[in-house]
Amino acid sequence: MFLDCIDLVSFHPRVYQQFLSGFPNLLSIKLDSVSFTSVSQVLYMLGSFHSLESASLNNIGWGSPTNDTPDNVYDYEIPPSLRKLCLWGCYKRDVMKCFLSQKALPIIRELDLGLISPSDTEAIGEYIGRLGKDLASLSLGFSSLDAGGDAEDFYLNCNLSLNTQLESIHFDRLLYFAEYRLTNPWPWISRIISSIRSTALTTICFSIYLPHIHLSNSYFNFCWSEMDQFFNQRMMMLPCFKHLQLRICFDFSPDPDMIPLVLDKIEKKLPLCNEGGILQLKINIQH
Repeated sequence: MFLDCIDLVSFHPRVYQQFLSGFPNLLSIKLDSVSFTSVSQVLYMLGSFHSLESASLNNIGWGSPTNDTPDNVYDYEIPPSLRKLCLWGCYKRDVMKCFLSQKALPIIRELDLGLISPSDTEAIGEYIGRLGKDLASLSLGFSSLDAGGDAEDFYLNCNLSLNTQLESIHFDRLLYFAEYRLTNPWPWISRIISSIRSTALTTICFSIYLPHIHLSNSYFNFCWSEMDQFFNQRMMMLPCFKHLQLRICFDFSPDPDMIPLVLDKIEKKLPLCNEGGILQLKINIQH
């Protein structure tokens, strides 16, 4: 089910509960640009689907929990079947605190946190710490003016050494030219990766976004050498590690002859990883 651009602020859940009850076996739901009165109203909706396995919240709005009243707070229970959660463009800390308040901790195996804000990291850290070995896949990104500071806050508040069965981790917007950055997140990302103690980790992935202009060498200015040496060393420390994956994202349709040039440039920037057989490049064309 996909719900887009709906304002539910003025509606009590019982108004749309009859409609939702028509989907008792719904497995996946995506909410985009939907407004709620409170975070509990969001979770009340998700709890209506007792077989729900996957939920995606993108650009979702609700009032601050500090302004909650008995009229806009709802009882809810997270479906035990929910295993995959994507949180983009919403207050992640509110969702994490609600999860932490449950008698039985909701076990999310695949967690996509979107872009991380410093104010969210404490609640995120507590939740993924309690998840421990149950967290299998984690995705996150740092993309503010102070991307390095955001990555530092995540490192300080989120201890990934507790996630001992983590299989994959994805960092979005490692390179992103649509916004100016004062700080580089890589030094802190390398520390985050170094803190991982999972013997099940097979894949570390990064997304890089290339601009819709001529791809000169200036757009490949990055600490590639440090990254290359770092992963060449990590390969020997992680027994199951197989892939350093780079997702190369275009928001336009590149010329057919451009893609081989881009792939060749990146391979030359990461010679140790390429020769070691761990480098995996994927093209993602977004429209």
